[in-house]
Amino acid sequence: MGFSPDLAARRFGGGLSPHFAPPQSVDAMIDDLAAPDRMALTYPVTAYSTFQDMDVRTIELRGVYKKNNGTAKGDKARAAFRDIIRMAGMNLTQDRRAQLARYVDAPIAMREQLWLFWTDHFTTVRTGRIDQYSELAYAEQVIRPHVTGRFADMLLGVSKHPRMLLFLNQTNSVGENSSLGINGRKKRGINENLAREILELHTLGVDGNYSQTDVRNFAKLLTGMTIDKQRRFIFDQRRSEPGSHDVLGVTYGRRRPGLEAIDQALLDIARRPDTARHLAWKLAVHFVSETPAADMIDAMAEAYLDADTALLPMYEAMLRHDAAWQTEALSNVKWPIEYVFSASRALGMTGAEVMALADGRFRSAFSGRVARMGQRMGRAAGPDGWEEGDDFWITPQSVAQRISWAMIEPSRILDDLPDPREFVETALGHDAPESVRFVASAAETQAEGVGLVLAAPAFQRR
Repeated sequence: MGFSPDLAARRFGGGLSPHFAPPQSVDAMIDDLAAPDRMALTYPVTAYSTFQDMDVRTIELRGVYKKNNGTAKGDKARAAFRDIIRMAGMNLTQDRRAQLARYVDAPIAMREQLWLFWTDHFTTVRTGRIDQYSELAYAEQVIRPHVTGRFADMLLGVSKHPRMLLFLNQTNSVGENSSLGINGRKKRGINENLAREILELHTLGVDGNYSQTDVRNFAKLLTGMTIDKQRRFIFDQRRSEPGSHDVLGVTYGRRRPGLEAIDQALLDIARRPDTARHLAWKLAVHFVSETPAADMIDAMAEAYLDADTALLPMYEAMLRHDAAWQTEALSNVKWPIEYVFSASRALGMTGAEVMALADGRFRSAFSGRVARMGQRMGRAAGPDGWEEGDDFWITPQSVAQRISWAMIEPSRILDDLPDPREFVETALGHDAPESVRFVASAAETQAEGVGLVLAAPAFQRR
């Protein structure tokens, strides 16, 4: 089977929408990705620096109320502390609104799908009171700008981001022979978390060609990367392990390694064939099939390496491969967040309607429901992110929650529901299964008919 507009929208473009025609060619999809990011401008996300400033202020206030516990000054500090936490939570709700608004208002939502994918690839899990609210701000700062750019640039930004450094305990890593390691009052050592995850998860893959010695030496090279009291990234030479370090057969640094050596190492790692194949495999598994065609992986990896880590050529190689359009491979189950977002898109919800929902209604219909389906956003089980395997998502509890969402939430978030008989084609395209057409037409109520379409296995998959 060749290119299919309906399949292009359902598998890669965020789902079909009554407001937008599905993409008519691979060229149209690539052109859309290469165009300016209008959705980010239309629906902005909180700046990460806002959360950093909140974090600094809460640390100050915590010190005040601990020192003045039981006094008016302490009570005032505690109240101010709680106000900031409340404001951070409101910011996250607004950011999640923006995320959904972008998804439903984008003519082709492949950029939004890719943003979800890469944010998961570079998973970070909350490490503090304010940090739990900053996931989308982090992704907006160092992931989204590079989703259609170079992977090497994304890797450099993520690897030095305060949220990633905190999550993987890089802020505790001190070279044993550094000035702080030798003269510091506390006994400190090298933490390998960041080095290991960059090699194992972010670039080369678990089966990549690297050793424990490479991990250890890379961790030594990364010492010095930390954050200051304002929660901003800095390179602290006092922490940096002196000497040169051999990583993957290349020597980095001299007597006093610095950021330049670290950047070069990250760039070299991004350019390695193992990295190309690992990224190609992850993209193909997520978007196409749990068992992607070997020659698709080859084509994607080759395009990536030929373009010096540029991602658009890799996406194009995926989209131009015949395996991308095989309907018999329509088996990948949508993540819960993809499910509710694509359902909202199919229902014809607009960004303006998303932004106008009451906070409680929005959190209940989206964040709360997605969590009950098994995907608590920003709280993956570990640094490897969310599972891709269908078996993880298709459990009795998860399926029950998806059906519940389909039957209840559409009428709560929209004033008017579509005719179920027409909605079948709106949501599933011209090739909608006859069984789904039948149950939609036989439903006793409009809400039931719409719910049965959204609950159908054909809509749960891409």
